Amino acid sequence: MDEFNPRSYGATGNGITYDTNAIQAAIDAAALVKGTVTLTAGTYLTSSLFLKSNITFHMEEGSTLLGTTEEFM
Repeated sequence: MDEFNPRSYGATGNGITYDTNAIQAAIDAAALVKGTVTLTAGTYLTSSLFLKSNITFHMEEGSTLLGTTEEFM
């Protein structure tokens, strides 16, 4: 199964920088091949994400998905 790491799409996982676009890009890519999105250790700051069918969303130990209602540009 194909694995997609949001860090490969520009996510930092530092809890300060918005990682929304990178995580969404990994989700979109995984959906094309029924793949897995894997968050490695870190804190991923994100606004709304849109999950898709036929993906697995896996969070490794030490990873945190930090949601915010603030929009970003």
